[in-house]
Amino acid sequence: MYDLMFVGLGASAFGTLLGAWLSFRFTKDFQQSLLDHQLVFNAKQAEQDVQFRKELHTEQLESLKNLHSMLNTKLGMVAGASLSSRERL
Repeated sequence: MYDLMFVGLGASAFGTLLGAWLSFRFTKDFQQSLLDHQLVFNAKQAEQDVQFRKELHTEQLESLKNLHSMLNTKLGMVAGASLSSRERL
């Protein structure tokens, strides 16, 4: 009678250990694949972010250059107008 009890306990322990090991293996592989996908996505996102920041920086520089040219032109007009009015006097 005790023999069957020990066999049952041994089988339960073995089944538990086997189930835990199989569960670990399947979960580990699945989590590894999820991590790999996440790393690839993050790398692509970082590349897109760098590209976007470069484009934004270029656009801001162009806007500032246009503003600089416009202000120089306006100041030239104002300076030219003041010279013209002085020459009249």
